[in-house]
Amino acid sequence: MQKQTQNKLNLLLQVGKINDLDVKFLNEIDNDLSKYDDGNKEEMLLIHVAMTISRQRNNEMIDTMPEALWQQIENKPAYQRAKQYWLEKKAKAPVVLSKDEDQYIIMHLVNVLSKGGQ
Repeated sequence: MQKQTQNKLNLLLQVGKINDLDVKFLNEIDNDLSKYDDGNKEEMLLIHVAMTISRQRNNEMIDTMPEALWQQIENKPAYQRAKQYWLEKKAKAPVVLSKDEDQYIIMHLVNVLSKGGQ
């Protein structure tokens, strides 16, 4: 994990948006995915997952992803891998996450798993 990402997650921890269990979950994701990315796209994913956890705890909703955007994501070569990974990882999440949140997380995962922007 890049130092900048770690600093951002530590700030979220300090202000109470996430807790130690959440950080452990985020570190597991980072360990799984660090081989795919230099940390730039992965940072967006990790911060999004952290904020997703915070939103779910506070019963806050995220806007539904536009159908046209979701269809583009589903057509990406890395989509099936990203979806499978997230479904397995989601089962270990510290909170129950909504389908709308899943779509945005899968979108970020597709970006991390894609080589050369595929």
